[in-house]
Amino acid sequence: MKKLFLYFSTFIASLFCGVFLWERVPCAHKVMQLAGEHGAEVFSKSCHLIRKISGLEQLEVFERHISVDQALALFPEYRNSKSYIELNFIPHTLMHVRFSKEEPGKKHVISQEGEILWSLVNGEMVLNTTTWACSKGFRECLLLHARKQDMQVMQTLASLGGAASKESLSQALAMRNIPAEKVIKECHKKKLIFTSNSYIGTHFQQLQPIQGCTTTLHTPRVWLQKPRHSMLFPAQYSEDRVCRLVKMIFGENFLILRNSIVYVPVYKVFLVSIDNSVRIEYVNAITGKPFYNM
Repeated sequence: MKKLFLYFSTFIASLFCGVFLWERVPCAHKVMQLAGEHGAEVFSKSCHLIRKISGLEQLEVFERHISVDQALALFPEYRNSKSYIELNFIPHTLMHVRFSKEEPGKKHVISQEGEILWSLVNGEMVLNTTTWACSKGFRECLLLHARKQDMQVMQTLASLGGAASKESLSQALAMRNIPAEKVIKECHKKKLIFTSNSYIGTHFQQLQPIQGCTTTLHTPRVWLQKPRHSMLFPAQYSEDRVCRLVKMIFGENFLILRNSIVYVPVYKVFLVSIDNSVRIEYVNAITGKPFYNM
């Protein structure tokens, strides 16, 4: 009863203090307004931090289709050894996007929406969650801090089949109002493109891999509490940095509506030999295939 009275008294006192400040202190209006606007966000982040520290963190992950035993069975030569598995979660950003494209056979442009899955570890776009095929070359764009014009040069090269003569590339860039000589030189300096005799090429075999700017998603997502003894793999690239790159890649008629962190479950398999030497392999817990995108 005493505790209830104390709580009630505190509430009444806080209410009167709030009214007093609102009427007598002009700057209190702004402070209270800011507290109301950002209070929910601060509370949410505080709760997330507490859950993370306490080990009660909720993760959005792709559903596992492969068990621990099935992953170990992929290495029959180690069946009778002391091999063991650690469950890792690889961070990706899942972007819900809107973009426009020209409809085949028609002259007008249509607007579409879809999702893009992008690894925050290897910096590449996941093209299909069934095969787990990924793009090639975007990691280098992140590492070498490629700018918008750098991306335009490489996209132009990709549209020309990945390699072209300097004259052909210059003409294609001129049609896009890009100063060819300068940007080609800068791209070559950054090692984003290479020259071979009179040809200029790029390492980006799938620079703009999907016509519709989306990932083919077949795997459902679930929420779960972080399993005991599992590991969250550290992100190598921030969401903001990846989103900036994606906007440069897909151009002006492209909008990221929202994005969130989604984890891909991967088994880290420790294969112990007779001489106690350890070999480490990674297995995608969704496809059951080796996972090389680290």
